Amino acid sequence: AAGILKPPGAQRDLPLKILGEGEIDMKLTIKAGAATAGAVAKLEAAGCTVELGHGIRNKWVNPNSRRARRQRMREAGELASGPPADE
Repeated sequence: AAGILKPPGAQRDLPLKILGEGEIDMKLTIKAGAATAGAVAKLEAAGCTVELGHGIRNKWVNPNSRRARRQRMREAGELASGPPADE
């Protein structure tokens, strides 16, 4: 029963959170971004395996921000501007 939930469009990239409502009577392996404590307790009591942290991505960082920060440090003399000079 792999891939029971198939969200449409942009929702595919969102992490899934399991809530503790309802009942389950079959053993499954559940991979989700997060789950409530009650949900994990119910799933483990039913013999399920719960793997949390799936689908969570790091926040996107603007690639120019590091470059701009390093440039400001070079201008202030806090960072060497190039390869070390031979003495």
